[in-house]
Amino acid sequence: MSISSLAQSDSKDTEAPARASALSNADAVAVPRSLSIVLLVQNEEASIEQVVRSLLSGLEDWATDLEILAVDRGSHDRTGILLTRLAAEEPRLIVLHQPAGCAYGQALVRALGLVSKEFVLLTEAQPGLNVDLLKRSFALLSDYDAVLGFRQRQGWQRLTALLWRWLLSFTLGLRVRDLYCPFKLYRAEFFRQPTLKLEVQGPLINAEMLYKFVRAGYVYTEIAIGAERASKPARPSLWRKLALWWEALSELSNYSGRCYQEEHGCI
Repeated sequence: MSISSLAQSDSKDTEAPARASALSNADAVAVPRSLSIVLLVQNEEASIEQVVRSLLSGLEDWATDLEILAVDRGSHDRTGILLTRLAAEEPRLIVLHQPAGCAYGQALVRALGLVSKEFVLLTEAQPGLNVDLLKRSFALLSDYDAVLGFRQRQGWQRLTALLWRWLLSFTLGLRVRDLYCPFKLYRAEFFRQPTLKLEVQGPLINAEMLYKFVRAGYVYTEIAIGAERASKPARPSLWRKLALWWEALSELSNYSGRCYQEEHGCI
């Protein structure tokens, strides 16, 4: 089996109307679910309490078995203190404190190792998560093992998204519209496989997860998450963006090279 044959997304344009129909006809509150929410947090003092309380209240009557795992990646503000206080009064909140040098991938792997519910949502600690969309997304999990969000981009952001889409298709055979979209709903059993080992340290761990997800026989679909989650309030500088691009491209080159060697028996 070639790398290019691994992608099992239903992202063909002919199936988009069916997905839209499933979402529009789904009963948002019909079946309560078991859900873990993973939040990677860093210097979110201004909004973290609002985000956590909003998720807990918005899902309280729907997700009867709910937990939030908030990983503080060495925040320099009061984010960690606020999370600890919230956890003292809210048993559904689990707080993990990581050192400032903890990589994105390391923090994510640690949180995933503690997930105990049926499904897991990977998102960011920013206000505006569409709780109703999350609820309706569960209607798709009868046919798919994951629901991945994508953002409608314009201008330069649209161009970079298209470039990443091509790179991931060419190197790993993945058809995914928005790798870094802050809405990824997975069947959690995948992360509890004893043979699963996630190695990428940076944000490209999202590609490694998806690559191993489809290799394990799981399938996913994609949905638009709406403009309200299209961007973060704070944008990195141009130099920071270039540094992140270089880091991600280096990780993609190294990881896709290892995958190619493994597939062709070179190692």
